Amino acid sequence: MILTIDIGTSTLKLALYEGAKSLAFTRQALSCSVNTFNFEAIKTFITTSGYQTTAIKAIAISSQAPTLVALNEHGQLITVLYYYAAEQRLPGLPSAFLPKILAFKEQQPHLYRQTACFLTLGDYLAYLLSGQLYTSLPMHDKRYIPFMWDKAQLAGYGFDEALFAPFYHRESRLTNGSFGLVKGLPVVSVTFDFLAALVGSGALSADIGCNRNGSSEGLNFLIPFKASLPSANQLNWRSFPHAIATSYNAGLIFNYKDYFDYFKTSLQLNDDNFFAELLTVIDDTELPSRLNDYNFGVFSNDFNFNNFLQLINGCSAFQQAAMALKFYGEGFGKVVKLWPNLTELRLSGGAALNNGLNQYKANCCGIPCVSVQETFTELLGNVIIAYIELGRYANLNEAGRLIKVTKTYLPN
Repeated sequence: MILTIDIGTSTLKLALYEGAKSLAFTRQALSCSVNTFNFEAIKTFITTSGYQTTAIKAIAISSQAPTLVALNEHGQLITVLYYYAAEQRLPGLPSAFLPKILAFKEQQPHLYRQTACFLTLGDYLAYLLSGQLYTSLPMHDKRYIPFMWDKAQLAGYGFDEALFAPFYHRESRLTNGSFGLVKGLPVVSVTFDFLAALVGSGALSADIGCNRNGSSEGLNFLIPFKASLPSANQLNWRSFPHAIATSYNAGLIFNYKDYFDYFKTSLQLNDDNFFAELLTVIDDTELPSRLNDYNFGVFSNDFNFNNFLQLINGCSAFQQAAMALKFYGEGFGKVVKLWPNLTELRLSGGAALNNGLNQYKANCCGIPCVSVQETFTELLGNVIIAYIELGRYANLNEAGRLIKVTKTYLPN
């Protein structure tokens, strides 16, 4: 049995897996006080799961990237540099993490001076579980090093190499008995949640995309090499190595929660009722022509929410919400249609529980949208990667058979 943990944008998710089956699951808001996260939830989950601690044979962890933590010389948490934190990027250097540290150094120099080590959020939990300071490479793939940090970039940013834990290369990282776990269990830090979600959804070929949709939303597509992105203005693609060793992932990010929460609040509707009511009028909803400047709707890199509200001003709250959903759907469809070889889109995250929204997405993009047995596919992805790490399966092709399609939404 594997304990799989994902530290997401806003929630901490935990599950116990045996093979492809989830035996127990919990999800709670992620919180961080002055010196710790609410990771004691791990112990509570294990003790209330109904399963013996001795049945757990490994722990697999993923986390939101590029969030970092700063630790002092005693290994205690000083602060968290969240993915949305300010950053100061140096031209020509690809690291997604170092720009946040530079902004942290300049904006909070007193805390920077106290810092003895920076870790990814997942590696911080792995440290608490094992007592060992390492920086993990997803799937032990060295292609990720430039997107994290290397000697040349550390020198370019003026950072001391001693502030960064060495990269982890398959040495034994074992539990130390913390959080009520048995000592000596392997700890697998998958590192990037988006990578775990792609693996767990089965988006492992160029004809299958992935829509990760929780507090934030991501559209992800496999490309054969980093530069092979569709030519389209107004899209800010992010390209990182894929779990498939010869390929890359092209992704777009959108702040889904804040966008729709504004309209849910104005209408005083919960998530299910909000979409159910709007979808009854969506076909008859027309968007004002002044929105045409946003070629890809909310996914356009110059999209500004306050400007959008001004452009739809003068309508009722319900009409504005319907326009917002229509605008979102049209942009969603346009982005997906940039990838003509796609045959389906795999769904992941809390929003994948909304049948009406899933059907609307399928209608907008014109291809089937597909759910698998795990809504939070990063949890299953962690398990699959851990099984490969532990030798239960030889590779992703073999371990990928654990993924089962449970529902398909065909476009109308």
